[in-house]
Amino acid sequence: MHRSYAIILQVKVRDVIKMIEKACGSEMKYLVILEKTKTGYSAFFPDLPGCIATGSTKKEVQENMRQAVALHLEGMHQEGLEVPPPRSFPTYLEVSA
Repeated sequence: MHRSYAIILQVKVRDVIKMIEKACGSEMKYLVILEKTKTGYSAFFPDLPGCIATGSTKKEVQENMRQAVALHLEGMHQEGLEVPPPRSFPTYLEVSA
């Protein structure tokens, strides 16, 4: 049962990606922030408020984020909302500790 569910979600991810590419004319790349927690990892998209995921490993949280963004964007599409363009980017600052 679990394996079938994963296959269905993978198909949905591909469908959502195709939908976004059609609407935008190109592939969009969004920054994902991963954070270590006491029980594993959490992740979120700064440019897609409310789109979050958790997992016990980095690999698991990344897989969960792929599914979360697909469902998030599909929900936005169903509600007629515009998908926001990527605006965030990574940078690091060195500070004295």
